[in-house]
Amino acid sequence: MGLRLVVRSSWTRRSDATEGRYEFDQARVVIGRRRGADVQLPHPAVSGTHATVRAEGAGYALVDEDSTNGTRVNGSRIAPGRAKPLRAGDVLEIGGFVLRVEIGVIAGPTSAEKTAALARRLVRDALDPSAGELEAPRL
Repeated sequence: MGLRLVVRSSWTRRSDATEGRYEFDQARVVIGRRRGADVQLPHPAVSGTHATVRAEGAGYALVDEDSTNGTRVNGSRIAPGRAKPLRAGDVLEIGGFVLRVEIGVIAGPTSAEKTAALARRLVRDALDPSAGELEAPRL
């Protein structure tokens, strides 16, 4: 079973904003700001190692790794260090980014190079002045 995380910045309202698709077939996926994260979210509101998704039994669970600004699943803040089971369609909020969870068959794992390229596009979209007035992310 594979995991796909579909990422959008909540800072832009443009309909053509970058939507990053990260696909994994591994037991642990690191989400964070640091360069080596599997899902790199380049913003100061995101901790270096913000959260991890772990394979648990036949599914996946999310753990907030004691991040500075917290993590939300479907609008509810989760407790740091405690596994929160994930279901297909769950929405994660991490430092102004929204990640939609898809579980099932994947096309192929996301490379580190693709992760870095998606992170650059997310930053570009967030900083684009043509995006109009932006709301501050809810932390």
